[in-house]
This record gives sequence, structure tokens and C-alpha cells, in this order.
Amino acid sequence: MRERRKHPKKDFSVRKKRGANRDSSSPSGLHFAADGVMVCGRRAVSAAFATGRTLRVWIDERGGEAKSLARDAQSCGTEVEFAASAKITALLGDSAHQGVAAAVSPPTAVWEDLLNAPRDSRSLLVALDGVTDPRNLGAVMRTARAFGAIGVVAPHRRSAPLSVAAAKASAGAAAFLPLHRATNLRRALLELRDAGWQIIGACERAEVAAAAADISYPACWVFGDEGGGLRRLTAESCDVLARLPTVAGEAGCLNVAAACAGCLSLSAACNRLPE
Repeated sequence: MRERRKHPKKDFSVRKKRGANRDSSSPSGLHFAADGVMVCGRRAVSAAFATGRTLRVWIDERGGEAKSLARDAQSCGTEVEFAASAKITALLGDSAHQGVAAAVSPPTAVWEDLLNAPRDSRSLLVALDGVTDPRNLGAVMRTARAFGAIGVVAPHRRSAPLSVAAAKASAGAAAFLPLHRATNLRRALLELRDAGWQIIGACERAEVAAAAADISYPACWVFGDEGGGLRRLTAESCDVLARLPTVAGEAGCLNVAAACAGCLSLSAACNRLPE
């Protein structure tokens, strides 16, 4: 028998799976580090330090602006590794990392905690129905956190992964905002309704404009895929459907992240969301 040649192990703390250079909704993409989600870019990594859940930081050994983050990491007790830019790219499957990456333990999304959030906090949730683009997921998480949401709800199937691209598009929000994966989104929305949440579905064909919608808190805004919008059963699970007051026929020009920002902004202005 021919002796099988042994290959030396690569010195990577986070292993790449086959196909990790692709950022897609497929499970084969590089979504998580061994113990957490990968975050890259100076702004996102800096924001992650504040969570106290940063596990490890990789910084470009050539220096540059990212090197100043080493002191912040060490002051938080986070392990720092200076590495070649090519290694950071290999860890992420993304070369646009600005010379820094971090593995962050994501916040725990406990469904019961979201379901039973204190009523006096006028809690806000954002739910996504069929959104498969990781960058849209990240952008929605960024917007949701900016408007005080306590979490994002998305289905397990036919949904974007919390990938490197999603974490980067969230500008650090993925390290702060819990993402709950629902086995059945319609059932999750009905559970929220039974618990006293108002469910508002964003729909370009709705008769009520978002600015005129009578919203009571706690509230959950639901956004569908920009291609097909909300699915029928999801729309039927909503208490009210609302639309953005765009030029007639032009609502489809907005992607889901832009629609989310518009709806939450109008909702905040007209219903006094918590500051």
C-alpha cells in the first residue's frame, strides 16, 4: 500500500470550510468562528470591545491604524495575534478587513425574554421574512439597533446567515443585537400577538401609510424580501399592514434595509419611540 502523505496543519485558529471564500446563504460559507461570529473592520471591532464578549483579535502585523486597537483589546483582556494580512483574509474569506478582525461571542437570543419584554419599555422588534442577502441582514440589524430594537427575528430556513458580510454590514450591531432564529416565523408572530405585541407588516400595497399607522407598544415590524415582499401567511399574521409614502410605483426601488430605515424613522417621528 502506498503510504498516505501527511500534511502539516495550518496555523489557523479559525478553520475555513470548503467554499468559505463565498459569502452566500449556503451552510458551506464561513459564518462563525469556533466560538463566535467573525467581525472585521476597525469600526466594527472597536464597537465589539464594549460588549465584553470579544474572544480574540487578529491585527495586521504591518501596523497602520488598526494597530492602535491592540491596546484596547489588551485592556479588555482579549487575546491579540499579529498576523499577515493574507492570513486575516483567509480567516474571513474577505479581503476588505482594514487590517483587523475579531471573533465575538454573539448575544444570546432567549425567545422568552423577547416575548415577555417589559411593557413599560415600549419594546421594539424587527422580523424578517425570506430575506436571504447577508448584507441586507446586517444593514437591517444596524438600523434596528439605531432605533432601539431589542432583537431581530428571522426564520431558520430561507434566511440570510449571520456571515462575515452580514456582521460587517451591521457595523458592529451583530455583536450587540440578539438574532433569534424561529423554526416557524408565522407561529412566532402569533406568539408575540398573544403576548400583547402589535405586529406591523411593511407592504407597498397597504392602504395605510407608515406615518399614519396607529402603533401601540410593544411592537414588531415585519419586512419581506424585496423581490416578493411578505408571504401570504406572514401578512395574515400582522395586525396592520403599512407602506412607505413613496412616489407611486417606486416603492420597489427600495431594498429591505432602506425600507426598514424608512418605516422605523417614520414610526419614531410619529409614535415617539424611546430615545
